[in-house]
Amino acid sequence: MGLSMDSYAIIRQAVLDRCSLTAMYEGRIRHFSPHCLGTDKGGGYNVLGFQYGGQTTKRPLPPGGGWRCFNVGNLSNVVRNKDAWHAGFEHSRPNTCVSHVDVEAR
Repeated sequence: MGLSMDSYAIIRQAVLDRCSLTAMYEGRIRHFSPHCLGTDKGGGYNVLGFQYGGQTTKRPLPPGGGWRCFNVGNLSNVVRNKDAWHAGFEHSRPNTCVSHVDVEAR
């Protein structure tokens, strides 16, 4: 899938407003709070989010949720939801998802 500027704009505003989102990613529904949006070292658009609900493809979602890196071009049907903002917990690894930050939740 290509980058949807509508999705990018929704995610960007959700980061600024500290709002949670629901979207489809890799054929599965995801509920997440976006924390950081920008590009990776290769120029791809990514969002670092704390996924607290929905489904996963690779590893099960830990109790309480976990950090996920989503390629913005692979997200579809991105909408704000009415769930609370999930601040998540401290990263145990360095952030390699977003190298050049456009917006970050404060």
